[in-house]
Amino acid sequence: MGRVWETSTVSSDFIADKVRRFFDGFRIGGHRGAPKSFPENGMAGFMQAKNDGADLIEFDVALTKDGEAVLLHDDDLDRTTNLSGPIREKTLAQLARANISANFTRTTTGDLAPVQKEGIPTLEHVVKWAVDNDMKMLFDVKDSDPKHTRSVLCEGNIAGAVKVCKTLKTNSKEDEERKEEENSGWEQLVRIIGDLFERYKLYDKAIVCSFYPWVVYLIKQGNQKILSGLTWRRKFFSYKDIENTCPRYTGLKHHLFVLIDIIHVFLLRLVTPWFLGADLLLTNNLDISKSFVMEQKERGLHVAVWTVNDVAEMHWMLEDLSIPILTDHPSYVSKISHLSAIREKNYSEPALEVAANGVKQ
Repeated sequence: MGRVWETSTVSSDFIADKVRRFFDGFRIGGHRGAPKSFPENGMAGFMQAKNDGADLIEFDVALTKDGEAVLLHDDDLDRTTNLSGPIREKTLAQLARANISANFTRTTTGDLAPVQKEGIPTLEHVVKWAVDNDMKMLFDVKDSDPKHTRSVLCEGNIAGAVKVCKTLKTNSKEDEERKEEENSGWEQLVRIIGDLFERYKLYDKAIVCSFYPWVVYLIKQGNQKILSGLTWRRKFFSYKDIENTCPRYTGLKHHLFVLIDIIHVFLLRLVTPWFLGADLLLTNNLDISKSFVMEQKERGLHVAVWTVNDVAEMHWMLEDLSIPILTDHPSYVSKISHLSAIREKNYSEPALEVAANGVKQ
């Protein structure tokens, strides 16, 4: 079985050039903007990330009821806005009442503008701003078709598993089964993203990542020129949180998904990115090691890390491992100018305090 993009007419030199151009200019990315200073996935946060010196902004892409691509991390609006309910049940017009500053509390200090009322931005609005401001982008594609995802991953859903296998076994764009799914949330979002990449020529300016391998598959099948990456952490399908304290399921179903996670990570480290034609493994900071980075580089894969908020960890990844990072604190770009001093002091507390506060020695 060949790679998804194996039949592509796009030259490998073209793709390699776009990959090089993208990663050459990416060291520090603002994770959802600058979420400790301004509301996540909002324009004020993206502007602050740029002012702080970030090279890239990372944001979460979701789909509205009427098929508009907007920025939101969660499946529902409750945590980050003054509205409630699933994003997929709201039209773009209904979202006009949303205020992403409603539940926000600033946890940073400094000379920052006041937090203002701010709406949910559309994906295209953010793309236009990023292009105009020479900011690279990382699209994190969320679960835009929850019913489809649940059917694929549901315990004992043999038909769903067979359907996925049938989809992955062919690269033909004429596949009839895929035509039947053109109106799914995943298909809609992939088409929107593909259109934006073509209209704004984002091929060396942006990358599309997702926890869901089928999103990378759909992206590459639609346009092999689009850079893509697999986002991952251990136990993603069995636990909702990074700390692995909140299971997604109970009983036998939980144990099934623990097994799915084990298989997923095993395949991810060996074959999945290669098969899908992914360019990046966006890896949780708890899963990073020097051997892992070297292993992936030998396979031709780039590695980036989410979410790095510790100064010493930043230094290790940026300087020792030479891999880019996503952080909630893009302001550290200007405040960790004493990395060599930190190394010399063996990451002592005084050195870390100096770096975090931006105080010159």
